[in-house]
Amino acid sequence: MARLNGSGITDEPLRLSEIDLDARSKSYLGLVLQGPALERGMTYGRVFADKIKANVRRHMNDPDIPTWEVCSELIEQHYIPSLRDNWQIAFDEMRGIAAGSDVPLERVVFLNVWEDLTAIGHTVKSDDRSTSRDRRGSRPPQPPGADESISAFFSAKATVDGETVLAHSWSSSKQIQDQNLMVYLEIRYPEAEFPAIFTVVEAGMISGSGMNSAGLAVTGNCLWSSIDGLPQWGRGSYFPVTCIQRYLLESSDMQEARAACSSLLLHASKHVLLADESGSFSLELGPQHVFTHHARHGNKAKVHTNHFQSFEAFQCRREILDRYQGKSSQSRLYRMEYLIDERVPDRMSRQDIVDVFSDHDGGSQSICQHNEECHNKTTVSFVMFNPKRKTVSACKGPPCEGQMMHFTLDTAAEAAARKRQEDARHLNSNGLRRRSKDFGKLESVRKDKRKIKEQPSARTLKSKRK
Repeated sequence: MARLNGSGITDEPLRLSEIDLDARSKSYLGLVLQGPALERGMTYGRVFADKIKANVRRHMNDPDIPTWEVCSELIEQHYIPSLRDNWQIAFDEMRGIAAGSDVPLERVVFLNVWEDLTAIGHTVKSDDRSTSRDRRGSRPPQPPGADESISAFFSAKATVDGETVLAHSWSSSKQIQDQNLMVYLEIRYPEAEFPAIFTVVEAGMISGSGMNSAGLAVTGNCLWSSIDGLPQWGRGSYFPVTCIQRYLLESSDMQEARAACSSLLLHASKHVLLADESGSFSLELGPQHVFTHHARHGNKAKVHTNHFQSFEAFQCRREILDRYQGKSSQSRLYRMEYLIDERVPDRMSRQDIVDVFSDHDGGSQSICQHNEECHNKTTVSFVMFNPKRKTVSACKGPPCEGQMMHFTLDTAAEAAARKRQEDARHLNSNGLRRRSKDFGKLESVRKDKRKIKEQPSARTLKSKRK
């Protein structure tokens, strides 16, 4: 099993900029992006140009994607206008990536909407523009080569240290791991316009599972429903579900992110799991709905895979059919819940969470995938977020083999303030308030607390999203 002993340690994680990651590393490469959006994109594109080009070629050869003729038309008529008019920051970053990597803008946008294109691949051919909305009684299958993933939220009552954890693993083509086609990005907006973001993405993409400096973590899982279909003219600007994690990570708190989910016009489905230090929201999003998924009664953890699990989805099963017909998603869900139930009475450590995600029971339908039965599929990434400490633990490839890297979004000042708060709580718990001879120490603690309260919060500096 992978141990929590890679670069950095769990109690003293490092900034991404402090870790020397290169092509020979057992980790994916990392990059800190700063400055205006166009500049960030150009830096990203220039540094990872070869990987971006390789990733474009990989997706262009995906049999689940519609023909390039169809993709190009959708990109030009829907996705580019939508991004340009409604999310200028993202569009400028993509323009920068294109310029820096010498890849056409259409291809960069293609990378950043590939989940949407995969979701509608069954509905359209170059000579057939019918949509799944025209035949709601049918149940077209999910894309046969689709990526699969699993997310799990662990409440404060489920963990040893009493802190929430959001974990995620993703299985895809082994080519991603072999060619290092994933990257770690730390995105810092100028003048604290939005919270800083740490995210794990495919090369050339701007969105993936991540956490921001406000302590909001977001993961995503692909879903496929019978009402996924082509964008419809005259209904408004469609938002690509491929980009939704990054969009939500620009929120200052979980309530803002939850409200943003309800405001988006989608033409494909996706699951997102939002978490902070107090709790979580598990949402199944689609063209006509936002379903809330709840944990089993009394369970201190919440798990979601690649099929609809909410009670609301069950109630709408006649109108909205789940296109997932395989067994892997259900098998991974039940196995994960079983393993968590075994450990939760004693509370789970971070190593316990790694071990659960390293389980191989079930062969090709296992949680951790990389054996011969998995048919060129492997777990390409595993990540854990601690919203309270603002720390990220991630590894390249399966968690049973990978070397864990430990990152933080805390600045030195924030880390120092956190330490003073923890020291103050420790002193108070030792009864200093009841011991007059230690009054001087207590007064020092109170002064530290006042200093902490007087420090300006980065969250108050967030400006209105462009």
